[in-house]
Amino acid sequence: MRKLLLFTFAPFIVIYAATSAIGQNSLKGDWEWRSPMDKQKRQILFSIRIDPKNGKVAGTYFFNELENGDTESDGAVTGYIGTVVGNAIKIEFDPQAADPGYTEHVRYKRPKGRLPSTATLTLKNGKLEWVQNHGILDKELPKTFTLTRSR
Repeated sequence: MRKLLLFTFAPFIVIYAATSAIGQNSLKGDWEWRSPMDKQKRQILFSIRIDPKNGKVAGTYFFNELENGDTESDGAVTGYIGTVVGNAIKIEFDPQAADPGYTEHVRYKRPKGRLPSTATLTLKNGKLEWVQNHGILDKELPKTFTLTRSR
């Protein structure tokens, strides 16, 4: 009976493990979104680096304003953490803890006395959809937008 159960469920376990690994590798990389350029030729750049490992992810996202396609300032970088399930990532972050864009080794620090902001990122047709679940990312950014690979 045990052998029958093993042979029955083993292929499903292998397929699930392979699918999870493929999903994580599909999400890996640098992603970006740019707002449409306004009349003054300004736009917002948002980028995120994703490097999933064993169903977890930790990294940074970057936010800046561009003028004529060039950066206006150093921008801001913020740490995040999250979990990967298939082709989706659920992350938490603290937009109030942004560091200057040139800061290295930024890590996520859970906010004290308030809830973190959360978002779900889902891979769809080679693009990454960002959906804000709780809190805000920035007042100038929409709650839902689609990122494309930048590298």
